[in-house]
Amino acid sequence: MQRFLWRGSVAGVLFVMGLVVTIVWVCTAAPAHAAKLERLRIAVAPLGWDTNFTWLGPRSSNLDKRPALEFLVGIDRHTGAYIPELAEKWEMAPDGKTWTITLRQGVKFHDNCGEFTAKDVVHTISQIVGEGLATDSGLFRTLFGTTEEEVRKSVQTPDDYTVVFKLLRPELNLDFVVSAQAGNLLIHRKGQGDKEGLAETQK
Repeated sequence: MQRFLWRGSVAGVLFVMGLVVTIVWVCTAAPAHAAKLERLRIAVAPLGWDTNFTWLGPRSSNLDKRPALEFLVGIDRHTGAYIPELAEKWEMAPDGKTWTITLRQGVKFHDNCGEFTAKDVVHTISQIVGEGLATDSGLFRTLFGTTEEEVRKSVQTPDDYTVVFKLLRPELNLDFVVSAQAGNLLIHRKGQGDKEGLAETQK
């Protein structure tokens, strides 16, 4: 009987030692190489209205396009701070009605459709206030006007890489309005529709 208990004890100890060794080996084994990313999948909520004309859809209809498109002002994914994107810098005048935006140079639209300039900002805002159904179309109309003529007075372009907003009322958070966080001002190439058709005017 004692011999049987002794053998059982030895077997138990050996089992425990083997289990410990196995656990240590698994924990210290070299990690497997990460698989190469072949496809990016994006999950979004069901869209109530889906269109490629970003100025004709609400903010939710543009969620699937945001990874491929840029805004004037970006958002740092870690801190939430505003960062340069298509705009290198922006500055508000003391009256809160005048904002000066300096654009990044050398940004190209796809399919050889030319370089991004201040005229594209004017064009995009004109679309939003003219026929826009975007979430913030009403806000854009109170800031820039409701006609193309009013927009051209409110969105001035002293050169190809400078935009001066002369707003109809003070807006202390215009950096938010034109940012990726607001999500409405997706820049469209002026004249691109003549080359590719209207369905391709948003980039």
